[in-house]
Formats: sequence, C-alpha cells, structure tokens
Amino acid sequence: IVGCGSMGQAFARSLCKDHQLYLSGRDPEKLTSFAKKIGAPTMSAKQACEKAELILLAIKPKDLPEAAKEIGSMCSG
Repeated sequence: IVGCGSMGQAFARSLCKDHQLYLSGRDPEKLTSFAKKIGAPTMSAKQACEKAELILLAIKPKDLPEAAKEIGSMCSG
C-alpha cells in the first residue's frame, strides 16, 4: 500500500488479516507506529512495489505526480 494516511490505514486494517502487506508512506513516525499495530513491514514506495503482486495507491490526486516519479517505471498495463 502506497500511502498510509486515513484511507490507506483503513485498507490495511481490512487486508492485513488475509494478505501480506508492504506499507509505504511520507510520515515515518506515523507509518512505523501503524505498521507495528498490524504487523506489516515498512519500506519505500519503490521497494514495496517491487515486492508486491498488487499495488494499492491510497494517495491524494495532488500527490500522484510525485508517486509516479518513484514507481511509474514499474507500472505497465
């Protein structure tokens, strides 16, 4: 999950029961605290996307250009 604000955390809480998650976010303290609660590793968006079978972008539209710079080359379709 790229983006662990309110929306990303809601997805993560639901998905962590049945799936291995890799979490990425802009606020390291908030990310680490949340990740410990659900038992998921944290890493950069690029690392998370390299490991994941599915990428869930839980970011605001205004943040998409920045995220695309980091992970865009790994996305095809």
